[in-house]
Amino acid sequence: MTPPRLAWLVSLALAPLAPSFAAGEPPAGASAPSNPATAPSAPTPGAVAPVDPVQSLEQLRSTLLNLMRALVETKTLTPEKAQALLRESGIDPALLGAAVPAPPAAAPQAQEPSPPVVKVPYVPQTVRDQIRDDVKQEVLAQARAERWGEPGALPEWLNRFTLYGDVKVRFQSDRYDSSNDLVQIIDAAFGQPQGNTLNSTEARDRFRVRARFGIDAKASETVQAGVRIVTNGPNEDQYNPTSEYFDLGQYGQRFGAQVDLAYIRWNALPWLSWTSGRVANPYVGTDLVWAQDFTFDGTNVRLRPRLTESWSSTTTLGAYYLESTSSAPGVSSNNAWMYAAQTGADAQWSDHSTFSLAAAYYYFENLEGKLNPALPVNNNLYGNTAVPFRKPGNTTFNIDFLSNTNGAPVYALASRFRLLDVFARYELGLFEPMKIGVSGEFVRNVGFDAQEISNRIGLAALALPQDLSGATGLQRPRVIGYVGELKIGARDIVKRGDWHAFAGYRLLERDATVAEFTSADYRLGGTDQKAEYFGFGYGLANNTSLTARYITAKSLDLAPTYNIDTWLIDVQTRF
Repeated sequence: MTPPRLAWLVSLALAPLAPSFAAGEPPAGASAPSNPATAPSAPTPGAVAPVDPVQSLEQLRSTLLNLMRALVETKTLTPEKAQALLRESGIDPALLGAAVPAPPAAAPQAQEPSPPVVKVPYVPQTVRDQIRDDVKQEVLAQARAERWGEPGALPEWLNRFTLYGDVKVRFQSDRYDSSNDLVQIIDAAFGQPQGNTLNSTEARDRFRVRARFGIDAKASETVQAGVRIVTNGPNEDQYNPTSEYFDLGQYGQRFGAQVDLAYIRWNALPWLSWTSGRVANPYVGTDLVWAQDFTFDGTNVRLRPRLTESWSSTTTLGAYYLESTSSAPGVSSNNAWMYAAQTGADAQWSDHSTFSLAAAYYYFENLEGKLNPALPVNNNLYGNTAVPFRKPGNTTFNIDFLSNTNGAPVYALASRFRLLDVFARYELGLFEPMKIGVSGEFVRNVGFDAQEISNRIGLAALALPQDLSGATGLQRPRVIGYVGELKIGARDIVKRGDWHAFAGYRLLERDATVAEFTSADYRLGGTDQKAEYFGFGYGLANNTSLTARYITAKSLDLAPTYNIDTWLIDVQTRF
């Protein structure tokens, strides 16, 4: 309660007194004695006796103390606040807990020829009503904030937790091109014919589901932690880093669940944060390089200063653990890492138009394979350089080409990967809420060096796969990728009635990026592909959307050809 509130309360305390008039002055309607000289000294009946200033102050103090006691007893004020207010008013706070002595009886007033005039202020009813309403609103606001008397009120610490999640149900139809080779489809793309191990001609329809559930916990004003789990099933390879879908139709077999995110974030400054653990993809872009569901193991620092009222910038620096290799005797231990840096700028203008531009550099360390030496026979010195989960596209070689000629081949990546990536997006907002957006991304693997590969893999280069022209990956490098998309409508479907339509084209050459990390929506993942796609999305309800997308994807250079047309129909709800 502020000093002005105290003044109002003092006015309320004085309100029971009559409106101001001069002491000793008769009230309206009373007649004065006809002969002042012979008038008795006692006051005339109906007249108001003169007011003693000392007595009035004592009454005021007594009233104020009683008021403070009442506010403390009803818990409207704490004892500390009441004592502070008394102290500000010049009253001893110790009197708050003591009985207030009754004001001394007025001493008989001697007749004075000219008594002083004491003015008692009058508080209008409207002012008193306003004071009462203001105090009531303050008390109610405090009660709501502190949840007084609310049944089932949760403890304060539970307010530091935020729950979120989403569920997506997908119908996926894959239509294989009749020109696809009947045998040796995928293994030939990997570098060594091993027979037909994957369907390449028969259409396949699937119902799939993905469920994610996460919790964010606010440990302090600047530190938070998060955990998210996601569905996974027995039919999904445990090494697949880009798929979180479970294929239905497993005779009622239960879903599995895995930890998808687990991180700590420290917001050191409004524009500076540090995140470590298993983190969501912090880099701006499309799904050309990174699949939409891909997460990183490592740490990053993000700077997001605002440059002007319309422009802001974002810089993200990160180091991520890709593989922890074995330290067993006879096995080389070179952990695989990815170091990344991206900087960009974002603009938003008064007409709701936006523009984003970002450039990134991704440096992969120890991801390329190494050839096992010929002696001793069957040694596995560089066995941990083989990729645990492979998708078609990248140039690969058999690391056991010399050491184990009779066994099954073990494949590893031939090229080093040093990716230079540029992303841009512009949205015209003149027709708000409908937007017209154009986006694009370009990537180039500047780490591909045919001579370096030849020196590292030696004779294994003789067995590298050939493309449709008869050339190997060393003779005809393919190291670029790009995508362009046009979208009309809302960028993201959030509310009921939101919609957008989109169409795009993408091309990804075989060694433009790491095939294992690309989106599985296009030709089931990998590189060495080109695709056209279009689709439409609509908001069925708030936080619930329906999206239909058609993709036609074809091989670029590698033989044999592997072309797939795919329908994706998704119903997704977020909470």
